Amino acid sequence: VNLSALTGFAGIVVTGGGLTDSITIGTGGINLSAVTLGSANQSFGVDTMAGVSDSITVLNPLTAKGTGSVTLVTKGAGLGAGISLGTTVTTPNGSQTFDGPVTLAANTTLTGTILTLTSGVAGGGKSLALNFSGTTTIDGSAFKGILNLSTGSGGMASLSGAITTAGTQTYSNAVTLAAATTLSGTTITTASTVTGNVNPLAVVGNAVVGGAISGVTNYSVSGTTSLGSYVATSGTQSYAGVVTLGVDVMLDAGSSTITLSSAVVGAHSLTPLTSGSGTTTLSGANTNTTTFVTTGTVVLANPSAQTTRYVVSGGTLKGNGVVGILDATGAGIIAPGSGAGSIGAASLAMSSTNFLDMEIAGTVAGTQYDQIVIASGGSVNLGSATLRVSASVVTPVNTVLTIINNSGASAIQGTFAGLPEGSILTVNGTRYQISYVGGTGNDVTLQAVPLAVDDIVVSVVSNKVVLTLAATGVSITDLHTAYNATSSTLTITALSAGTMSGSGTGVTVVAASHTAVVSLSALTGFAGIVVTGGGLTDSITIGTGGVNLSAVTKGSANQSFSVDTMAGVSDSITVRNPITAKGTGTVALVTKGTGLAAGISLGTTVTTQSGSQTFDGAVTLTASTTLTAGTGGGITLTSTLDGANTLTLSAGAAMKFAGAVGGVTPLRNVTVSAAASVAVSNAFRLSGVGAVANSSGLTIGKSVNNVVFATSTSDRTISGFSGSGVKFLGGSTASVVYGIKANSNGIGLEMAAGSYANTVVRNSVFSTNTTYGISLASATGLTIGGSAAAANTISGNLNSGLYASGALTSSKVQSNTFDNNVLFGVSLSAATGLLLGGTTTGLGNTIQNSTLNKAGETTSVSTGVSVAGLCTGSLVQGNSIRSNSGNGVTLSAAQGITIGGSATGSGNSITSNSGYGIRASGVCTNSLLQGNTVTKNTLGQINSTGATGLTIL
Repeated sequence: VNLSALTGFAGIVVTGGGLTDSITIGTGGINLSAVTLGSANQSFGVDTMAGVSDSITVLNPLTAKGTGSVTLVTKGAGLGAGISLGTTVTTPNGSQTFDGPVTLAANTTLTGTILTLTSGVAGGGKSLALNFSGTTTIDGSAFKGILNLSTGSGGMASLSGAITTAGTQTYSNAVTLAAATTLSGTTITTASTVTGNVNPLAVVGNAVVGGAISGVTNYSVSGTTSLGSYVATSGTQSYAGVVTLGVDVMLDAGSSTITLSSAVVGAHSLTPLTSGSGTTTLSGANTNTTTFVTTGTVVLANPSAQTTRYVVSGGTLKGNGVVGILDATGAGIIAPGSGAGSIGAASLAMSSTNFLDMEIAGTVAGTQYDQIVIASGGSVNLGSATLRVSASVVTPVNTVLTIINNSGASAIQGTFAGLPEGSILTVNGTRYQISYVGGTGNDVTLQAVPLAVDDIVVSVVSNKVVLTLAATGVSITDLHTAYNATSSTLTITALSAGTMSGSGTGVTVVAASHTAVVSLSALTGFAGIVVTGGGLTDSITIGTGGVNLSAVTKGSANQSFSVDTMAGVSDSITVRNPITAKGTGTVALVTKGTGLAAGISLGTTVTTQSGSQTFDGAVTLTASTTLTAGTGGGITLTSTLDGANTLTLSAGAAMKFAGAVGGVTPLRNVTVSAAASVAVSNAFRLSGVGAVANSSGLTIGKSVNNVVFATSTSDRTISGFSGSGVKFLGGSTASVVYGIKANSNGIGLEMAAGSYANTVVRNSVFSTNTTYGISLASATGLTIGGSAAAANTISGNLNSGLYASGALTSSKVQSNTFDNNVLFGVSLSAATGLLLGGTTTGLGNTIQNSTLNKAGETTSVSTGVSVAGLCTGSLVQGNSIRSNSGNGVTLSAAQGITIGGSATGSGNSITSNSGYGIRASGVCTNSLLQGNTVTKNTLGQINSTGATGLTIL
């Protein structure tokens, strides 16, 4: 072919005749891609037509050019008929069509865009590589006898049926399932994604998963699996052999099951996901780094120990087996066994949101009751998790069940929620006493004890005298202590209508007087008193003399007092007489009752020398109350606080008001004299009705820092005090006063001299107070407002919205609204270093509608901003000062102040005031008026008659 003459040469076509045709691609093959002339696209085609035994044999490479195609057609059905391939067929940008039965005579590679095989492939034990950029359809019924099968070139492989190879199958491109598919071979590799289209996929052999599998119903692997991406199915997942994690892997089986029958290995995490009744079963000696239990149920069934760390943050970990570190967070549940069983772990750490579910069906650990076993060298931290015990039998009295067998040397850290040492829980007719120092001294045990006959049973647990109240409910009308230093005895009186019994080291119970006499010569480590309630209503009142452990000269240096009424709906604790702990001993009063009259009543003093105080339940103040926690001791009120009485607090550590304060009945006065920090999370209502004259609502002591009112929409009204609504006695750094409504007080907010670095007053209202909305006296570093989002409203105050005096270095008053204050919107009296407003848009204050007015300019006293005295370094910038009944700004012998300035945005807008825009008089040395917009003021814009030393630019 002369391509200089046949310039459009487009390929070669072989057309057969009527009888048998046989075409063989011989030495050198067909290489149209080497043709440099003619058409850019050149095809090759053979059609043998009607011969019964027609054949096409391709044993040498066949290559088209450009988008040229290769088409081989033979419809022969006789012996030896069909297409025989044993080389490479390449169509760089064109399709390939093999219309007739194809047999592999040698290893074959087909490369192109679209492949059409009308009659499948008979592999003859040879390998086949299909590299097409379009969709390659492989039906197992038409592909037989292939050694190794592979696809690639970025297209898609559409699979269906049972595709079987003697060797490997490698799918480098995306795979979609057109029907149920089984892939059988030595190793099946899916390097890209697999989309199931709601069809099952079974791998018979080893699997290498390089891309995500999704949309599959059931997925199974009979051999080993190498996972490099997630697998999501709507049905089951089953992995018979070892699973190797190449990355952190997530397996999602919806409401179905996941079964991993052998080990999971690899330095990565595994997260199995199921829901509803779905479970994941792990049976191997796993060595992967971490298994996350987040949803559904994960069942351990490993006879050989794992080293894998388990993190249970949701869902449930069940079954029998040994794991590495076992951590519980979030809402995770640990429930050994399926029925009674055992989980072993290198260590155990839980949190207050977790649950440990233990079943009791007998007295043999691991087979008849649940147990967790901690390995030698391990540790246990219970973290106030919730223990839930179920029992199908009645355990014999004095039987000890070890629910956590701690082989480590360290003590158990923490307790279960609501179950301090020695607590009683009743399950299916058996009373169990819990201990965290049981067994070998650091095991968690449940000991079956006799059913309560007496109302109060006295025992000694961990050197503490424990008063356990009957499950039928007990009322202690007078609980108090008396110490005799001469005899070294402490008498604990607990008057009730019922009976008292019990014993313990150094304890003698005198039932007739309802007393427990503690000999501190015998109980030398006496560490305090614990009262534990029962199941029905308990009522405990601290009676005459109170509980005074600080007076006890013997025993431990640290002695605590605690009451936990447990589960009674109407449980109550009444503190009418003082409670005092000793050393670092704590005071903890806990009652979760929600019924009428439930909660904690306080009307006296509670003191911890260096320990903390916790009031866990609704608190009501019945009289003036003082809570004092010394160095290192904090005070926490976890629930509501009400009562029209005075509360005084002092703490060496943090102070927390977690519930609403005064939400039902406003408190009278609250004084915080000392604390490392104060956190207010909810409502905070105080009323001055009945308060002592000149007293303030909330008083924060000098240098009490970190007083933070959390962002909240709850009511924080402080009103009716003849002193201040809120008063800081001097300095408070890093504090946030948020959402306060201080009205009808003498002063709304008073800040005495001191540093207030990083303290901000925001989103609050100070109104209708008889003198000032806010008073600042040498308060440095403070921010009032600071942005449009933090703006305060100061309105209707009878003297000034803001009164500021003294050194106010680095203090800023910005973005606020001063409205309808009677005398002055803002009054600066010898106030130095204050920034009122700012040069950035939004930082200026609105100062308007000051209302007091007298006829004539010389007697008009109401003004927007009043400045008097030495105000060196104070700046009034970027504010809107308008519609005041007197002057916009009045300077009365004001020195060193700048009204406006030269910087962009520093000028004030002073307009529509009934007096002058600016009125200056007296000695105004070093004061400056510059860059302001002064318009529409009734008596004129600027009157500086009689003012000396003033600069006006």
